[in-house]
Amino acid sequence: MNWGISNLIALAPAPVSVPLPSDQRSPHCDFFSGAPLQLPLSNGELRLILGTILFYQHGIIGRGSFVIEATISVAPPQLAGKKGPVCVVKLSRPAKKRLSEPTLIVEARQLASRQDWQWVLQHLPEILYSTELPSTPTQMRLVAFFKDTYEQRVVQIAVMAQLFPMSALTDPADLGTVFRDVFKCYRWLCEHAKLLHRDISVANIMFRRGSNGQVHGVLNDFDHAIRIDPESTPSSRQRIGTAPYMAIDILDASLHPIHLYRHDLESLYYVLVCTVCPSEDPSIKKWFNSGGSVMADLKRAFFTKPHLTPQPGFQVFSKWMKAIHTAFKYGLRAQSDHLDLVTTDPPYDNETLGGNFTFDAFSIIFETDLV
Repeated sequence: MNWGISNLIALAPAPVSVPLPSDQRSPHCDFFSGAPLQLPLSNGELRLILGTILFYQHGIIGRGSFVIEATISVAPPQLAGKKGPVCVVKLSRPAKKRLSEPTLIVEARQLASRQDWQWVLQHLPEILYSTELPSTPTQMRLVAFFKDTYEQRVVQIAVMAQLFPMSALTDPADLGTVFRDVFKCYRWLCEHAKLLHRDISVANIMFRRGSNGQVHGVLNDFDHAIRIDPESTPSSRQRIGTAPYMAIDILDASLHPIHLYRHDLESLYYVLVCTVCPSEDPSIKKWFNSGGSVMADLKRAFFTKPHLTPQPGFQVFSKWMKAIHTAFKYGLRAQSDHLDLVTTDPPYDNETLGGNFTFDAFSIIFETDLV
C-alpha cells in the first residue's frame, strides 16, 4: 500500500514549515489518532475513528502491518449493537497468492458454528469487516518490469473485536485458563479446521472476557497460518514464526524442516517459560539476542538442564513446566538417536518426536490442576 496516498484515511495535513522530528525511527503512537476511516458495504457503510497505534511491523520487508485502536461511529445493520465499543483495525500487505487472515478466521468460525463446537468461538478472533484494495499502478509497473520474480501484494483492511494481552492478567489461575484454552483451540484448528498457525508467541496469545467476567484465552494473528494438505503435511518449507519462540527444528536450517504441529506446541512451551519465569534469566535473555542455528543450539542446551523455576507468584506452573520440559527432552533424545541411526526399531515418528510430543500428552499436562 502506498501509505499516505490512499484516501480511505483522512489524515490532517502537516504544515510545510514544521521541522523533521528528532527521532525518525518509529511512527508516533498517535499518528492516526482522531482520523476517520470510512469503509463501504453493500448495505451501508462502516465508519470508525482511529486511535492509538497498538503495533507496527519493523522494517520494509514483510506485510508492513499496523494494528490501530478504533471506535465505531456508524455501524451497518449486521453490526447493530457494535457502535461505540473499542475495536481494532489491522492494515497489512500480505502476498496476493496466499489465503487472507480474515478468510481463514471466518471459515474456521463458520465450521465451529455449524458443528457441536460452539465453544471454539470464544477462543478465535472475531472479524467484523474485511476488504482488499485493488492493485495500484505502481505495483502493476513493478509486475511488468520484474515479471515472475516480483511477489504481488494486496492491501488488506480488517476490523476485529477488541482483545487484551496476557500482560493484563495478574491471577495465575486466569493465566492457566488462557494457556488451556489456547491449546484446546489450537488442537481443534489442526484436527478439524485443518490449519497450522505457525506463529505461536506471547503477542499472539490474548484473551477476552465473557459476560460474566470469565477469562477466555484467544489464539490471535493468523497471518502465517496455512492449510494442512491431504497428507497432513503443510506445503510450505519457509522458516516462519517469531524468533524467541521458534522451534529448534525450524531454527536449524540443516534439518530442512517442514512445519509440524509439534513445532507450535514447542513454541507454546517457550511462551509459558517467558511468561512465568524471570525475564532476566540468562537462558531466556539469549533467545532475544540470537537467531538461526545459534539459537537452536542454545535451546538444545536449555533442555539438558532442569526446567527453570517460575518467579514468585507463579510457582503453581512448576508441574506443567517440568512435565513439558521432560517430554521434550526425551523427544530430543529420540530424534538424536534416529539421526545417528542408533535405533530404527520401533520406527521413529518425526511428527511427535518419537511419540513424546503429542496432543494427548499436552492435554493431560494442561488438565493437571494448578496447585
